Amino acid sequence: MCTAQVPKDEGAGARDAGPLKQDLHLLDCAGAACGVKRFATIQAHLALAGFSLTRAAGEHYVIARWDQTRHLETLAQVELFHRRVAT
Repeated sequence: MCTAQVPKDEGAGARDAGPLKQDLHLLDCAGAACGVKRFATIQAHLALAGFSLTRAAGEHYVIARWDQTRHLETLAQVELFHRRVAT
């Protein structure tokens, strides 16, 4: 009976995640980066509900599902829309 031992590289995960952790740290700061994180979070939640969210030129947002679209001016309006459809 032959048992093969697979070598473990326990440090690989932590070593590979270094740049990613630095980027996530930047998203937790105040300012424009927080807006990016907020947008991405809402975009992901809407995607789970079947909607797509994009940021259009001119700083407005477009939510689409099937053949219907909705144009909203602020991210606060997008959050309000998300609260209505997520229930």
